[in-house]
Amino acid sequence: MTAELKIAFDNLRSNSPYLSALADEYPDINPKLLSPDPSALLAAELSALRHTPDDVPDGIDAAWLMAHLRRHKRRLHLIIAVYDLAQIWSWVEVTRALTVLADICVGMALNLAAREGGFSPSLAGGAAPGLFVLAVGKYGGHELNYSSDIDIIVFYDPDVVVLPQSRRPEMALIRLVQKMVKILDEINGDGYVFRTDLRLRPDPRSNAFAVSTRSAERYYESLGQNWERAAMIKARVCAGDKAIGQDFIDSTLRAFIWRRSLDFAAIADIQAMKRQINAAGGHSDIIAAGHHLKLGRGGIREIEFYAQTQQLILGGRHKGLRCTRTDEALLALAEHGFISPDRARSLIKDYGFLRGLEHCVQMIDDAQTHIAPKDDMERLALARLSGFKSLEGFDVALCTALRRVHDSYISLYPSADSLASPQGNLSFTGVEAGPNTLATLERLGYARGPQVWRLMADWLGGRIAPTRSARARESLTRLAPHLISICSETGLADTAFFRFADFFTQLNAGVSLLALFERQPAVLAMAIDIMAQAPRLAGELARQPATMDALIEPDFYRPEAESFIAPPAPSGEDLEMAMNRVRRHIRESHFKVSANILAGKLSASEAGLILSNLADYAAEDLLRAARRDVERRKPYPGGEIAVIALGKMGGREMRVTSDLDIMVVYDPGDSDPLLLHPYYTKLTQRLVSALSAPTQEGDLYEVDMALRPSGGAGPITVSLKAFENYYENEAWTWEFMAMTRARIVSASSQAMQEKIEGLIAVNLGRARDKDSVRKDVADMRTRLERDKGARGEWDIKRIAGGLVDIEFIAQYLQLIHGAQHPQILSQTTLPVLKKCLALNLLSQEDFNTLKIAANIYSAASQYIGISTDGVFDETAAPDIVKIRLAKLCGFDSFLDLKESYQASRIAVRAVFKKHLA
Repeated sequence: MTAELKIAFDNLRSNSPYLSALADEYPDINPKLLSPDPSALLAAELSALRHTPDDVPDGIDAAWLMAHLRRHKRRLHLIIAVYDLAQIWSWVEVTRALTVLADICVGMALNLAAREGGFSPSLAGGAAPGLFVLAVGKYGGHELNYSSDIDIIVFYDPDVVVLPQSRRPEMALIRLVQKMVKILDEINGDGYVFRTDLRLRPDPRSNAFAVSTRSAERYYESLGQNWERAAMIKARVCAGDKAIGQDFIDSTLRAFIWRRSLDFAAIADIQAMKRQINAAGGHSDIIAAGHHLKLGRGGIREIEFYAQTQQLILGGRHKGLRCTRTDEALLALAEHGFISPDRARSLIKDYGFLRGLEHCVQMIDDAQTHIAPKDDMERLALARLSGFKSLEGFDVALCTALRRVHDSYISLYPSADSLASPQGNLSFTGVEAGPNTLATLERLGYARGPQVWRLMADWLGGRIAPTRSARARESLTRLAPHLISICSETGLADTAFFRFADFFTQLNAGVSLLALFERQPAVLAMAIDIMAQAPRLAGELARQPATMDALIEPDFYRPEAESFIAPPAPSGEDLEMAMNRVRRHIRESHFKVSANILAGKLSASEAGLILSNLADYAAEDLLRAARRDVERRKPYPGGEIAVIALGKMGGREMRVTSDLDIMVVYDPGDSDPLLLHPYYTKLTQRLVSALSAPTQEGDLYEVDMALRPSGGAGPITVSLKAFENYYENEAWTWEFMAMTRARIVSASSQAMQEKIEGLIAVNLGRARDKDSVRKDVADMRTRLERDKGARGEWDIKRIAGGLVDIEFIAQYLQLIHGAQHPQILSQTTLPVLKKCLALNLLSQEDFNTLKIAANIYSAASQYIGISTDGVFDETAAPDIVKIRLAKLCGFDSFLDLKESYQASRIAVRAVFKKHLA
């Protein structure tokens, strides 16, 4: 045994349990290694593996073949490894030998599976004419390492393949591939031959294990991705009908891979792919311990990307660049003048060095790993197996090579790392999430990482309408790291991502929106922030994706009325058209108001005024449309009409979820009320329907008319005389409390508006018995607490000491002091209380208590109405929602808000009892 071989044997005995066990298992190999021609030894072993010229002799079965292949694979692993460690063979010869081994094994497995499946062989077409196996990736490029998967795709030409006679002939192809794969990668007492990966076939979740060449052609023409083009650069026929397979490569794959025009979209796409797999950090983070030799910064994949990217871009015009091996591609790039010869030599040298280290890592335990051990003793074993005498020398050499490779890569794409995730690797290419990507998603706060990866991969694969076009997929590839990071930053990573998914998958096309997100990343961040915090708004976006347009406009709503001018009604517009037009305007406006509340750009009082103005607009516009609709059937009989707002709408304190409390009053004038009443009843019904009925644009408002005279028992609309009579003779105290918020939102004339406003002022300005009013208000509050009590601690409106208590105090003061002080008769609560303070009807201390509480309640109510579908539950609410709620209410923490909220409720209830006990 030569000195080199002895050193190699000692090395593997000391540092590779796997190879040491093989040396014990096959002692007959040791003397053969002294052959003066190592290639002859390899050829002899491969010949023994083939067994016969026909590959698989008659009469044997799968069990025999599985044992035969596994035994010879182990023998060849030992031979190749010894010549590798003794540096008798270069890494090129090592990977080529491993690839030849794989070709023979795949061919034998295919032949046996075809024979047992009933396929008829032919001299030209092999065991199953028309069926062929493509080797892709490293396998296709003759670059296999010791523990590589073999990436294969099984195709068949439907015009050539002859299927066995059976009830379901197409199943014969599936069974053939399944048996072939089982022979190769099933682990039994003899180990395995090669782990076999079929997932690089076109659309693996839709296509069977064997893919028709027709289906493949359609797929590559319409949906093939750039990462698939990169994988297919190395495609070659490794088994089966080689003539048919080569024709498929020449006619279909070449057109898919090699594009004559300079494909700068491919540059951006490949750059984004590289950004997604980059390891965290910069040069200072390149350390030997724990570095990923394949995917890490400066690793094997970076060299491959360096070559493959340029091949994809330039290979359509320069056929000399269409090489399968990475080292050959680098040399070709230098020969054609696209990179310098020194750069090519440096990268090839470093590629060989890293591939050699990759082999040694895998030799240790026959494990599919690419990571230099973190443990010093384990890494020292790797260093010695690689020919280094010291750990320090190994670490220095590795880090130097990694930095040199990375410098070459960023010199080609200087901005390629600008979007690398600081948390780690992210890759959404390929057919399955890698462990590093899943680990990164977990660090980013995703509990459903595999589902996130699958959705993103589907989108990038063009499996939804918004990403059908190549341009949309390329744009999404660049956006993917941003999208993942933004969802993570909300603190509700899964919630934000899947709500975005609900929205995104509803789109008919995605190019324009994705381009917008690239140009204005703040819009994407705002949209995702809204989706994370506000399920109702997220649902609105999912149902009506066009609502996203509301975020694009740079201006923000202010409370002025002119902010709400909608497009005028087109001529000939019917009621349904008007309903849809108003719904679109209100929906977009509500969405924009909500976004500004969430962003802290609108206060609660400003938002309340805006939302009330929007409701006014809707009522007035749809009243006109309803009147036109009624008058198409019933001539206008005369008289006048007014719509009165009450409750939150009347007080200009609406929330996004508020309903409309309204009543409708008409004045027949000199006409017969009996003749006019049916007309105004029909008009009111049309108005209520126009405001509340769902259309293709969705819902608008819930309408509540229970506050009209006589409530649900009374007519839906009342005459002015009946209105006057009711409040003069029949109304209860609680109805006058509701009237304190009455406000005309639409009237057919100024005179009609002044008549009703005069009646409201007269009724509210009536002298009342203080004790009687106090008792009625207190009784009303008691009944509300009994019949419609608070649904939880954060039911801000109903809870004791909540909003209703403040409103009742203001309304009580208006009813008992309105006769002497008519200036306090306005609709909005806080201004009423402020006027009462100025008139000494309310103490400074009580006013301060009510003002502080009202501001907290109003801000919290606005946010809770947006961010929840019901009552806020602090035990279930995410921290990010509680933090944002606190900030919008003016507090540094949710605990501070809660303490102030609880104190305010106690204080407000005390003021309530002081005035209304």
